[in-house]
Amino acid sequence: QRRRLLGYSGRTATRWILTIVAGLLTGLTSIFLVFFTGAIVQFRARIMHDAINNWGKSLPIFQIFLWTNLILALFSSILCVAWSPPAAGSGIPEVKAYLNGVRSMQKLANWPLFLVKIMGTILSVSSALSVGQEGPLIHIGAIMGASCTKIGGALSNILIHWNSRRNKRKRGHRRGRAGQHHQQQQQQQPEVSWTELLLDWTLGELSHFATDAERRDLVSIGASVGFAASFGAPIGGLLFILDDISSYFERQLLLRMLVANAIGTFCLAVKHGDLSNYSIISMGTYETPNDNIFINRLVEVPLYVLVGLGGGVLGGIFSWAYLWLRRNITSKFPPAGEGRSKWQLSEVAVVSILSSIVLFYLPRVSWACKQVPEVDIQYLEAYEDNQAYRREEEQKRFFCPAGEINEMATVMFGSRIDAIRDILSDPSAFEQRTLICIGFVFYILTLITFGTTIPAGIFTPTVLIGAALGGACGNAFHQYVDEEISPSTFALLGVAAMLAGVQRSTVSVAVILVEGTGQIKVLSPVIIVVVISRYVAQSISTLGIFETVIDYKSYPYLPHEHLKRYYDAVQVKEIMSEPPLEVLCRSERVGDLVDLLKTSNHNGFPVVESGTGRFLGLIRRAQIAALIECGVFSKQRNIQGEEDLVAAAFGIQIGGDSKNSESTPLMHWAYLINDDRYGHILSIPDEENPVESLRSRNVLIGSSIGDENDEFVDYHAHSLLTEEQLEVNESIRLSLMPTPIRGSTSSSFSASSLSEIPCEFGTVTRNAAGNVVVSWYNAEFEQYWVDLAAAANRGTYTVPEFCPVSKAYKLFTALGLRHIVVLGGHTGGEVVGILTRASFLESHIEDESGL
Repeated sequence: QRRRLLGYSGRTATRWILTIVAGLLTGLTSIFLVFFTGAIVQFRARIMHDAINNWGKSLPIFQIFLWTNLILALFSSILCVAWSPPAAGSGIPEVKAYLNGVRSMQKLANWPLFLVKIMGTILSVSSALSVGQEGPLIHIGAIMGASCTKIGGALSNILIHWNSRRNKRKRGHRRGRAGQHHQQQQQQQPEVSWTELLLDWTLGELSHFATDAERRDLVSIGASVGFAASFGAPIGGLLFILDDISSYFERQLLLRMLVANAIGTFCLAVKHGDLSNYSIISMGTYETPNDNIFINRLVEVPLYVLVGLGGGVLGGIFSWAYLWLRRNITSKFPPAGEGRSKWQLSEVAVVSILSSIVLFYLPRVSWACKQVPEVDIQYLEAYEDNQAYRREEEQKRFFCPAGEINEMATVMFGSRIDAIRDILSDPSAFEQRTLICIGFVFYILTLITFGTTIPAGIFTPTVLIGAALGGACGNAFHQYVDEEISPSTFALLGVAAMLAGVQRSTVSVAVILVEGTGQIKVLSPVIIVVVISRYVAQSISTLGIFETVIDYKSYPYLPHEHLKRYYDAVQVKEIMSEPPLEVLCRSERVGDLVDLLKTSNHNGFPVVESGTGRFLGLIRRAQIAALIECGVFSKQRNIQGEEDLVAAAFGIQIGGDSKNSESTPLMHWAYLINDDRYGHILSIPDEENPVESLRSRNVLIGSSIGDENDEFVDYHAHSLLTEEQLEVNESIRLSLMPTPIRGSTSSSFSASSLSEIPCEFGTVTRNAAGNVVVSWYNAEFEQYWVDLAAAANRGTYTVPEFCPVSKAYKLFTALGLRHIVVLGGHTGGEVVGILTRASFLESHIEDESGL
């Protein structure tokens, strides 16, 4: 019976451990990003300060500023182009597409992607480009969540080699010790080390989480922590995933996500040394008007509408202009391998040079200089001995006379986060022309920067644009409409309008602004502005910026809302993949399956009864390849029991004298194989020595088989047992084998039986089309039978051929499915077609239905 801890099974406890790990790792990564980005910005400020003091001329200083930014931007782009192209961009469209079920992209649990994303983000944000680190942090959080599903495999491999070396030393030590009494005592009291117990837990519990469902949950949790850490909004991060990113969300995920968000934001609070400061973007010391707030707000409603209209227009134009620029610039680049990387680096260089010119020479306008406030003079005198503070103040002066500061330079050269906080706190401290100039300049720079080959987020520039333009509107309303109007209120509403207009976020925007400011009283104005801005932007450009990127990159994304009305009039038989279908019988020969994988492009194959054609289940390409690779086949065709299947597959006799010899047939369960088991395979290895290439891979499979009572049978088969692994102790050897339920004494493999296991069954690669194939297999097993019904998913979702497309579409997107089998024929239970993601694309439905 499964052990329980405070009412929870071991698997539930493991799920919580992985949730905490995902939140902690994402929080620590956010600290890493903030620290090193700030360090590089301060280093550049020190160089600029020394250059101003030593030379005093603008041209040499500009050259330093230009080359510093250009080098940082180019290095960031080179990392993406050379090592991990998917690291470019914000990563939010990729996460959104992944959670929608798109699997055509590079997998998330990828170390090059993770490292390039972190280093590239630090370099790009430090290069003075109009980008932010919030979007990449969401992507990094998703990578962390996906990587947590890999902990089991990585940890088990480490423990196996650790125990192997440990047992070698122990056996050598025992040979030098004499005495039969000692040997008998060792046999009576076998030692079980902590590493063996940890390995048992790793193979038994962690292997369950290398499935698509668990990975999807952890990706959602990691992305939520990234968003929460960016804005200091644990609830806002949860709602951002629920409202804007995830297509399928389970209610039991809410508590896990909230706990992970709290852990991630707590890490930032520890870094700042203040539990009230737990965000990357600070909303400043925003204060609302006092007692007459509701009366004033009622009078100001028409002004809220104007701000919403303005944000919606700018947001809609941004999405439309982005798509136009990418299609007319990036789409003209040559294909990969034909000089595309040179064009991508050239684009980044041009954008960096243009940004440096604008940021450096725009603060030279005459009206940018203003008298230093009395408060700043007092601070400057108080921190006279603080060199870092004095350098920052000197940089703010930027060629202005003594006693004055260049308020535009404080935004252009300083921290964008500090600029957002200063504008939101008091927009009236800035010149009206300065705010308007900052808003539109960064609007244009963000437009030409977003989409280049660098890790680039869009949250920080969007918030800065909204704060500047909203603050300018607030100053104008305060001056010309009513002196009781607070400019800070409209600076905050400008942020809400821009975020809703550009990203089409609604609920999450309202919550993060309330959480970020700590003022619940701003909720009503924010709701008014967000709703108006969203619908105005949608009238200009149907898709938000993330959906626009998905559309531009041609991801097969299926929106789960706003279905076409004619979908109710179209039947699934009009859009399904029709016969001739590649349908498999209950058992197939190894050689036939190998040929099928080489000639077919499908990823799912229906399994049917040989005589009646009755549908039994669906088996995936990766499952077939894994069964052949691991040697799960037999000489006999009809194998019913799970123990017989294992025995026949490995040629090992299992005793049947146990009381628990009755076993539930394996075919009643879905034989789960890791969805990304072959994700690391990029090309076909050298076919001259396929056995040697197989020996070098050494892949451990961990699969879980469960019924409705949550009583699991854990199978652990090693595709290749090396000499080193044959020397581990008996308990670890058993964990590498397909064994019955852990703790059962019905039957077990003896240690000597390992020598009977064939070590080479087959090797799995990818063909030119990217499909998983068995490129080599041992010809000795060509006529052996693979029991596909035992491994097929018996719970595959099916629909009748007359089902409306609208119903099947909702089923496919709501549950994140990959296949839906269409049944029909004379009996109504025959397989007549299959629905895949391509079947539900709008263009395909229009072509097939003629509507």
